[in-house]
This record gives sequence, structure tokens and C-alpha cells, in this order.
Amino acid sequence: MKVYILIGIILFIFTSCDTDLRTKTETRIVPIDLDNSKTELLSSKVERIEYILLDYEDSLPIVNPIKFIILPNKIYVWDIVMHNVFIFDRNGKVINVIESSGEGPQEFNYINDFIVDGGDIVIFDTQLHKIIRFKENGEFISEERTKLIAENFIDKVGFRLYFMNNNSDAKGFNFVRLAPQKELSAYLPIKIGFEKIRVTDRNGFKIDKFRNEYIFNMSYTYEVAFFNSDGFLSELVYFDLGEAKIKEKHMLNLMENKSIYSFRESQNKVIDITEFFPIKNGYFMPLFRGNKYHLIFLDEDLNVDLQAMEFTNDIDSMKFRSIPWTYGDNELVYVTHSSLFYDDYLNQFGNIKDINKDEGIHKFIAKNQLKLREEKLVISVLKLKK
Repeated sequence: MKVYILIGIILFIFTSCDTDLRTKTETRIVPIDLDNSKTELLSSKVERIEYILLDYEDSLPIVNPIKFIILPNKIYVWDIVMHNVFIFDRNGKVINVIESSGEGPQEFNYINDFIVDGGDIVIFDTQLHKIIRFKENGEFISEERTKLIAENFIDKVGFRLYFMNNNSDAKGFNFVRLAPQKELSAYLPIKIGFEKIRVTDRNGFKIDKFRNEYIFNMSYTYEVAFFNSDGFLSELVYFDLGEAKIKEKHMLNLMENKSIYSFRESQNKVIDITEFFPIKNGYFMPLFRGNKYHLIFLDEDLNVDLQAMEFTNDIDSMKFRSIPWTYGDNELVYVTHSSLFYDDYLNQFGNIKDINKDEGIHKFIAKNQLKLREEKLVISVLKLKK
């Protein structure tokens, strides 16, 4: 069992001699001109598309999925309403469900975030102030108490890394790295005026297996934080979007007045870096400007490799709504309700008579036609070129 000392008074920890508070961080500025976005062919970046129907029982449904972790042989889904974690194989069959069960020992009631660590499912429940670990089969492994009210986390052998979600519990810092024996580092002070702003980040920390780092893009900013394999902040990157960005004070006023989305559309602005996913040859950065989305591929040095306003699907002609929900192993992943996915298919191919039902998307539809009409989920996995 990993031992982390965080049960005492947070103030004491932050005033100990083992604390490293980074009030100032060197920021790298990367300019992006969104006027350079144009229509591109999907095949310029995508090799093939895999479709997976998540086939769960009506007696234990996924009510509102929020976070997906896509691994080469497993798919993990957190239901934010029922606070369960579903485990599927890559064919979409349920392997197990880690269910919220109560408030007692070896139980959790609420999920703030979850991760997969070496096959174990690790759940962060801030209502019960605990981090609890289970095997894939649901067998309890360990639990630890914590008084740190954070939103997202990474749990590794030598440290834990937290995102505080503008909660000032950690002396006003947004990232906290905690190691055994009270060793603590804190990074990036909460911006003035943002102390009451709370956001739900569906992906939390992104694990970059290609460069052995962790990534976090912060909502309502144009900043992306990079942490090394030991959980220390290595770089803060600010994407300068020119005329498309919103000044920080104006952003805060818009959020307080609940008018930020209407302002984005009417003024053709960008609220934030919507997502930032690691891929084999660099990074993928989707964002919304006005009511249009931009899909930007960056190389490892954050130079623009390809910048699309939209992709023409020249692989199988299926429609992809909005932006990818999450990422996999050099994969971009869309999540769609099955009935909506089926409607999109009919709209695209319903009047075509000479379809080969033994290939690609048509084979998937023929195999799953009845279940697609139910309340299921379809995972569309875009396999990126190497």
C-alpha cells in the first residue's frame, strides 16, 4: 500500500520545510492563427476507423458517461450520475462494474475522478475524503483518507499529483504534488477572481506514454501545463490565438454573468483550449471558435503540422459530430449515443442500394442494427497514421 501523509492540517504541511511553492513559472508562448484553418481529408491523418458498441444491460445502464479511458485491450467508463465505473473489453462486452455502494469502509459513494493504474481502478471520492483502490474484478485493495478537496489526480508509486479546480485549500495553488514523508510541491497560483469558478474536466490529467509526461489543459484559459514523469511541472504553454482570444478580466465577467457562450458565438471568439491529447508524433488540440470547431495537429515542438476547420471523411463517409471525446494509444475517440449514430448512418446511406454489408461501417451496422436502436453508446476510434 502506498503511504501519503495528508491527514493533518493542510496549513501545517504547506509551512513545513519540505514544501516547494512555485509562485512564478516560466511560460512558453505559442502563436496559432485560426484563420489558417481549412477543410482537410480525414485520410491525411487517419489510417482506419474502428467502431465499438458498448453493450451493457438495461438493469445496470450507463446513465450519463463523463470520462472514458481507452486502453489497447480495455475501455473504462465513469457514469457521473450513478457513480459507477464500467469495464469493457475492446469488443464492447462488459467485464465488470465497480459500483458505488455506500459510505462505510471499503466503499465509495461519489466519484470526483478515477484513473487506471496497472490494471487497478483508483477512485477519488472527496465527499468521503478518500482514495480507494480496487482490482478489476472489484476486489478491494486499499483506501486512504485525504482532506485535500481536489478535482483530478494522478496516483503513482512515488507521488500523487492533484488539480485543485480553483479551490484555495492548497494555499491558493491549482496544482499540488504530494510525495511520501510530507514532501510537497505546489504550482500555478489561482488567478485573481477565479477562486469561485469550478469546472468539470472530463479527461483530467492526460497520460502521454510517448513522451512519458502528464498534461493538463485548464478550462477558461489558453494554457496547457506539462508535468514530467515524476509529477513535477516542466513547462507551462500559453497558446496565443490573436484576435480570437478573450482578455482574462473580460472572461471572468462573462462567466459571472453566464453569458460567455453567447459572447463566443456572437463575437467569433475562443473560450479555451477545449482538449489537448497526446499522439505518437506530437499532440492534437481541438477548440471552438464561435460556432465552428478547429482541429489542430502539432508536432513534438508544438509547431502546427495540420490545421483543419473540418475533416471530409473520405474513409467511410460517416459523420463525426463536434470533437473527439477522448484519446487512446495513438487514437482519437468519438462517443455517440447509439440511436443518434444509427440515424446518422441512415441519413448518409439510407438511399444507397449497392452497399457491401460485409465491409467496414456497413458490417458494423448489419451486426448491431437492433441494439443500435436502444440506449447504448458507440465508440468511434480513429486510428492515426504512424
